[in-house]
Amino acid sequence: RSDILWRSGSTNAVWTMAGSTVQRVDLLPAVAVGWSPIAVMAAGNTGRDDIIWYGSGTVVRWVMNGVGKAPTVSVVAAQAAGWQVVGQ
Repeated sequence: RSDILWRSGSTNAVWTMAGSTVQRVDLLPAVAVGWSPIAVMAAGNTGRDDIIWYGSGTVVRWVMNGVGKAPTVSVVAAQAAGWQVVGQ
């Protein structure tokens, strides 16, 4: 299944898709404008995709508990000098 993550300003939403049909639209918590989603991936053992954010030299992982529910937030890493995050 290929769902779509949308962002406008600080507003975030997910379209849950069934083929090319939107089945459901869920708003996610707002994130400051200086932050960007850089990956959506299964980063843990949950079998669900998480959202990886980057901003202010920090990488944060939202452990998603299903759309429409508040994610668990964990700081993954701070940017080291000379390194940059490369998103999908």
